[in-house]
Amino acid sequence: MKLGELKEEMSVAATSVECDYYEWAEDHGCLVYVIGVDRYEALTGLEFEEPRRPTRTHPDIDDDTSLEERVYLKAENDENLKAWYTIQGALKGLTANLRDAIDPKYDQELKKPLLGYKKVAIRDYLDHIKKEWWVLDTEETRLIKQHYFRGWNEEAEEEALAMFGKRLDDEQEELGEDNIIITAADKLQHYMEQMCASEIFEQQNYDDWEDLDDEDKTWANATDTFETYVKKQRKYNHNKRESTAKRAKYESAA
Repeated sequence: MKLGELKEEMSVAATSVECDYYEWAEDHGCLVYVIGVDRYEALTGLEFEEPRRPTRTHPDIDDDTSLEERVYLKAENDENLKAWYTIQGALKGLTANLRDAIDPKYDQELKKPLLGYKKVAIRDYLDHIKKEWWVLDTEETRLIKQHYFRGWNEEAEEEALAMFGKRLDDEQEELGEDNIIITAADKLQHYMEQMCASEIFEQQNYDDWEDLDDEDKTWANATDTFETYVKKQRKYNHNKRESTAKRAKYESAA
């Protein structure tokens, strides 16, 4: 059972759900229901609040409500109802897809008399599989770590480099939840190896890093240092292109 692949597929599907009515969702859809509240809040910086099922009519509408206000409140409540049913329908579909994707033996213990799987949430499936069925052997651990230490092949842009560092942080945390430990030292070593392999930096950049005291060779310093180098390089290249273009324009005019 490749639990990581299953979680990844469910995360992608959940993210595609449109439920930006809720402030905690933004463009992340129903991802929180797959990865859990703690990880979701840490990953997105958003505070999750479990949606409550809205009433059929807005609770503020009464006999004294003006027609104009009644129309406004009804529209607001209709939007809330739509968002609520969108999430419920999406979660129902996601759990059904999850059951279809796994062997029945993995979830049959979750089935309740009369209710069946109606009250079983996505996290219930994933946690049950992890606890009862997932066996992390030596070979799978090796392959998972091998995937983590894949290279950085992006163009020399600070956004791309920043995303590389962020990816190492996020995946390190995610693997840690499954007791697959990527040490801070190994993460830093991998990052620096990729910086050297990229061939986009000057030798002086590496020398400056190596000249630092050991206590200053931290993850935060490494990412900040090399992202700054990339920003400076981009600025230099941009100014050089502008200078070349102006010179060419001047020469053609002459």
